[in-house]
Amino acid sequence: MKEPSPLDQLLAVLQERDIPLARDDVEWAFQSPQTNTEVHSWVQHYFGPDTLLSKEELELFSKLEKAGISREIAINHDLSVVKPISDEEIRSAIETLEISTAAINQQNLTLKAKRDHLEAIIEESHTAESTQNRLGDRHSRKFALERQHVIVATEELTQSLMSQLALAQQQAKVTNSALIPTVTEVLKSDDRAFSRLEKLMADLACSELADGNAAVKSETLSRKLTAFNAELIKARLDRIYVQAGLTTSTESRTILEPEIHKGEIEHLLEDLESLYSEIYSVAEMSTQNQFLGPILRAISDDDILLKSVSEERMNYVSCTLEYLTKELNSIKDRIQAHRSHREAVELLSAAVKLELSDPLSQQAKRESPTRRRLSATAAKSPAREKRAKHRVSGVFGEEEENPSQQLLKSLGISLRTDCGRQDIESSLEAAVSERSSKLQSHFSSLESSTESSLAAHLGDSEKTLQLLLDTLYQDSQSNKVHLSSGGMESRIEKQERMVSEVGDGMSGLDMEVLHNRNKRRDGFVERWLEKPY
Repeated sequence: MKEPSPLDQLLAVLQERDIPLARDDVEWAFQSPQTNTEVHSWVQHYFGPDTLLSKEELELFSKLEKAGISREIAINHDLSVVKPISDEEIRSAIETLEISTAAINQQNLTLKAKRDHLEAIIEESHTAESTQNRLGDRHSRKFALERQHVIVATEELTQSLMSQLALAQQQAKVTNSALIPTVTEVLKSDDRAFSRLEKLMADLACSELADGNAAVKSETLSRKLTAFNAELIKARLDRIYVQAGLTTSTESRTILEPEIHKGEIEHLLEDLESLYSEIYSVAEMSTQNQFLGPILRAISDDDILLKSVSEERMNYVSCTLEYLTKELNSIKDRIQAHRSHREAVELLSAAVKLELSDPLSQQAKRESPTRRRLSATAAKSPAREKRAKHRVSGVFGEEEENPSQQLLKSLGISLRTDCGRQDIESSLEAAVSERSSKLQSHFSSLESSTESSLAAHLGDSEKTLQLLLDTLYQDSQSNKVHLSSGGMESRIEKQERMVSEVGDGMSGLDMEVLHNRNKRRDGFVERWLEKPY
């Protein structure tokens, strides 16, 4: 498009502002060689969009100048530092207005679509009652047919259930009558087994006691035999000594023996006394070698044999008791299962009889669910018609709830209808802050509870793992297991010390001094910016 000439641009501005100057009045300035260049530059400089006020801006400025507001603004404010509105800001404002206009148009289209939809619903509501009646009659006929089928199926199921219950009760009675003799017979056989085990254990205890008594009795008899043999030997020696003494005394009367001295006789007497003291030990050794040793070895052999026999008998007794215990537990489980089955059959039979004899259930069976639904629908129809009328009145110009109010109600925020924009913004900000604080508190509590529960579970798991590792490596030379090397742990400790030192150094800094220094720098920059160029 061709740009207008400076003359046309000037005439358009004069005509727009109702200034009574025609083309002939100003055309000479553009045609004169002396003023042509200056007039062209003047129009291009002062009649551009950046310098020339529009008609609306001129009217607003005139009103401000008449009221004296422009003079007060010029006196109280430094207009040189006011930033003018740029073209980019104007374009962004225009784009914002266009977006708002498009949104408004879209909302209008949405409302029109809703109105058309409601009109279609109103048209369909006229035929809904007749359609509902036809559907009700159809459902009634269908329900009557289905009711007949249900009644027949119910009767068949009832007869089948009653026959099954009677059969189950008969089986329970037969099982109950046969259960007591069976249990009695099993208990009697168990009693016989217990009596045999008792006799076996009594024989085993008697044999062990007899073996112990035999060893003690053998030792006692051995000591008695030793004493008897010692006394016998002493008696024999005494007899031989007496006989030898008598013989010596008779011979000494006839034969004189001067060689025998008194000292030798005393020495022989001492030897004889020492032999007397050793008689008991020699007799004891002889008795042990001849009688006690073989007897004890025989008793030991019998004891070993008895232990093997006792072990076999104990294993037999243990296996028998285990078998009897399992059999008793099995009988107990079967009795409990039979009792539970019998109680369930009795309860089911009582419930079926009560259900069949209850007149309310029969009346409920005779009543149609479809009829109940139709009656409920008929009872609710006035309210539905009222709501439909309310929607229709809203469409055709009566009181209709604002979509923003509906949105706020759906969010749980209640506002007055006469609230201003600032009140709405403050209420929304309060609601957002309140819900954010609630969400934050809920998140913090959830985080703390999660951390505590995880710490507890992980602590227990760590203890269990440590116990398992200690048990696993208790006999091993390397009983301490580490998942990291010692060098890595030392480097991590060194890094932690360095971080703590840096933290201590930062805590010692005076942050107020740093802030003051920044404030002085900002003040210096602001003072230089305020100076005119």
